[in-house]
Amino acid sequence: MKKIYIIGTGVGLQDMTVRALKIVHAAQVLVGGRRLLDMFPESKAEKIEIRRNIEGLVDKIKKKHTSKKIVVLASGDPNFFGIAAAFYHAFPKKQIEIIPNITAFQVAFARIKEPWDDVSLISVHGRPLKNLDRIASACGTSVVYCDGVNTPAAVARYLIARAPFLQNEKAWIFEDIGGNAEKITSGKLSSFTGIKTSSLALMVIKNTCSRPVLPFGIPDNALSHQDGMITKRDIRLMTLARLKLSQAKVLWDIGAGSGSVAIEAANLYPALEVYAIEKHKKRYEMLIANVEKNKLISIHPVLGEAPLALRNLPDPDSIFLGGSGGKLVAIMSVIKRRLAKNGILVVNCVTIQSLHTVIMAFKQWGWRYEAVTAQHAYLRSGAQPEIFKPEHQIFIVHACRR
Repeated sequence: MKKIYIIGTGVGLQDMTVRALKIVHAAQVLVGGRRLLDMFPESKAEKIEIRRNIEGLVDKIKKKHTSKKIVVLASGDPNFFGIAAAFYHAFPKKQIEIIPNITAFQVAFARIKEPWDDVSLISVHGRPLKNLDRIASACGTSVVYCDGVNTPAAVARYLIARAPFLQNEKAWIFEDIGGNAEKITSGKLSSFTGIKTSSLALMVIKNTCSRPVLPFGIPDNALSHQDGMITKRDIRLMTLARLKLSQAKVLWDIGAGSGSVAIEAANLYPALEVYAIEKHKKRYEMLIANVEKNKLISIHPVLGEAPLALRNLPDPDSIFLGGSGGKLVAIMSVIKRRLAKNGILVVNCVTIQSLHTVIMAFKQWGWRYEAVTAQHAYLRSGAQPEIFKPEHQIFIVHACRR
């Protein structure tokens, strides 16, 4: 089989090198989107239009065109959210030659005369809008590649709904960049929620980072809480270590109180969706205040009493049970049914009775468990007399669902 050339067209013919154009003109099979194929009306090659079924296209090329000189056209650079990856999986890499080019976002930054060395690059072109959550979770500038469904207006609406603090941030929309109808619009993100744009659009969005930077091990006094009803820092960190959240997608924090565990988890793992369930109205209000103050968009406060309040939540990969309100057995029954396979459950118990109930449940279910006791005592500057004051003993039990 002859070599397959995958050629980046930049943002127009003017960006293509003499060598790239020579290869295109010598092609026997020319593959690309309709807009790119129309750039070469004089080509005598068989033209194959790229539609949505990329895998089917690759199979077709593999089966029917093994002896022909194939050129694949890609807008921008083929390796940047481009078609090259599909060919890497289907053909030996030695059979592929990539001819790179500039991408639309590079041209966009040249237009607004801004550096792009530290930008975050995101595509919602045929991808879920949830990819945008990274913008709210980190400081700096982001590039968003849009499409005809996930338009700049849809992007603006989603971001403002998820992170209202972004509404006054500066943003740009670049339409048909490099073409005759190129258009650049700038303004506050909130001004774009109803804008009509071309399907060929990308955005640049600033996040000036008004969100507080939280340390690992958030101080207890940094969070509003009622009468000491908070999972204190040292116990919280021991709990989080056992939750093993690095691969988790959904965490339930049952009996969330002020939300200290939920907030610590969301701060450490921005992609984690955290459902913080609290039945007491006053504590729930404090939970809301703490979440809003720290601008953590991945926390979903739920006012209600478990187990009933768990009914409509997505199934969790990890669960922290910090308070049961006297319904421990019923809550444990729901947990057994809903926790994902190989999911982690951590239960913090204060009483021997609760500890016994949890361990007996694990034994009956055949779940492997481990329990540890923790009791901290603190000596603080200026205390008189200078003695360590002990906290309540906590039993931390964790298990993995089999």
